[in-house]
Amino acid sequence: MEEQEKWYNRLQFSCVLATVLILPFSWRWAVMASLLVVAASVAKVVAEKRIGNPSIGKVAKWSIATPIAYFLMLAAGVIYSADKEEALVILGHRAAVLLLPLCALLTDTGYLGRRHVQLLGYALVLSVVVLLGVGIAEGNFEQVHHSYSSLYALVALTFVYSEVGLRWKQVKVWERSVWAASVVVLTLYIIYANSRAGILCLYGLNVLFAGWLAVRWNWKAMLVAVVLLVGGVWLGARCLPGHVNRLEALVAQEEAADEPSEAGQAVVEESAAGYTRDARYLIMQSAVRTIAGRPLFGYGLGDYNAALVRQYEADGYETGKESRYNAHNQYLEVALSSGVVGVLLLLLYLVAPLAMCWHERKWPWAVVALTFIVMFSLLFESMLNKQSGILFISAVYVAMALIISRAENKFGRLAES
Repeated sequence: MEEQEKWYNRLQFSCVLATVLILPFSWRWAVMASLLVVAASVAKVVAEKRIGNPSIGKVAKWSIATPIAYFLMLAAGVIYSADKEEALVILGHRAAVLLLPLCALLTDTGYLGRRHVQLLGYALVLSVVVLLGVGIAEGNFEQVHHSYSSLYALVALTFVYSEVGLRWKQVKVWERSVWAASVVVLTLYIIYANSRAGILCLYGLNVLFAGWLAVRWNWKAMLVAVVLLVGGVWLGARCLPGHVNRLEALVAQEEAADEPSEAGQAVVEESAAGYTRDARYLIMQSAVRTIAGRPLFGYGLGDYNAALVRQYEADGYETGKESRYNAHNQYLEVALSSGVVGVLLLLLYLVAPLAMCWHERKWPWAVVALTFIVMFSLLFESMLNKQSGILFISAVYVAMALIISRAENKFGRLAES
């Protein structure tokens, strides 16, 4: 019986590992791999004749269950949508948010230990490095949307930083060299991805890392980290002036944008010369005006984007109207479809790891950093609208809940990471 249980544990974890390896390259195959995780979990439940996860506490279960509440909120948006067919299609696409949390809630994760998390972390680093290599070979870094590729690289970088902070003094020189090379490669990839959210998150992540080193080691280590990390990002940014133009465009918006009738005419799309006005800024303006029409419960899952497109037309933003842009901001996106109530449920999902930290009186640096990265990235892209973002963020949040939970003895060491 024990051997059979080990076999199912290996099968379940192998499917999770395959999902992490595949996701940066193909969300379609990653969805298939995640369905294999579900199948392996069901087989494990049947073989063990036990439903539920006794290895995590009530707080961890609550944290893992928050995306289920988020999905139910989306499902409620189908009810008051005029276009129910469209609403059901959207709901089906976003059902991926349920897969990994349900597996974690219904099957025992007691077999997981630090080595499993390390294997997943290094698998993600390898996938991102290979993705960068493919981009260099083909001269094209847009195989994956820059916001998503930056998110993958930032999470991989957070893992490497955790390894550095926890194990630097315990490992051999070759391992330190691998970590250093990984930091350089991942940092360059984030810069070359040309994502504003990515570069800003990179600076924030480096500040958090430097502060963590100051607490864990000493101020000299913090000073070295600040000089090397910030200096490296600055040098990379200087090599890519077009990227700096994107950041300047985000900060320096014109006061003339208050004139809705001129908004569409004032847009200058991405070019080597930069921007006079940022397109996302105009999208945000139109989205806020649309939300004001139905602030409490929104327009419903099937109708909110049509309402936003009508606002683009009223504002004179022809590009947004023709391309039917979404809000490019997850918080605004949820406010459009489900109103303030939906945004509160989304925030409950996103801050659940920090609430667990507060309850457990543990503040793992990686958990704080990952929560910051995800929440900040959602300001610039509606990542919970697509499987490539839903699956990845869902996996990250399940992992954080398992790491924090003090009910799992094998995670005692992990809780320091």
